Amino acid sequence: MIPWGMIMGLAGQAMSGIVSARNNAQQKQARNEYEAKRQAEIEAEMHSNPLARSENRHALNEMRKATEKATERATNVNKITGATPEATIAQQELAMEAMGDVVGKIASGESDRQDKLIQERRNLDDAMYQDRVQERAARNETFANLASNAGNIVGSSLQGLTDTKTENSQQNNWWESFQKAKADALSKL
Repeated sequence: MIPWGMIMGLAGQAMSGIVSARNNAQQKQARNEYEAKRQAEIEAEMHSNPLARSENRHALNEMRKATEKATERATNVNKITGATPEATIAQQELAMEAMGDVVGKIASGESDRQDKLIQERRNLDDAMYQDRVQERAARNETFANLASNAGNIVGSSLQGLTDTKTENSQQNNWWESFQKAKADALSKL
């Protein structure tokens, strides 16, 4: 007798495992694509030129304009008042120091931005690691459940076969008992 229940149960388990594996592979591929894209974005940001950023260009432009105006004004005042060239040079040095302060602030801001990007990368790495750990745990749990279910199906089917044999054996005993009783009855006649 073919144990159809066992065969169907195992086929269902196999199909469930195949579908689960396919879904896991698709999820893993999507996660890996996202992770690669996000890592590339972070890398590009980390290695970008800070002077190419619009807010930094704007600050430097404004500072350059302000220093040019201040230097021009100081030069004109010095011409009118008859000041020495050293006074003009001193004014230009002050303007250069102010420009240096702006560049320092840009560098400081860039350093903070780099620190935030590094932290963002660490957070992304940690999140992806946790996601992989959870995925492995879920996969192991699914495998354990499938194996347990398959074992239960085989066990139930074997029990069914045993029960069927026992039932057949009992039916055979009944038939034998019937035949014996019939023979006894006929012999008394």
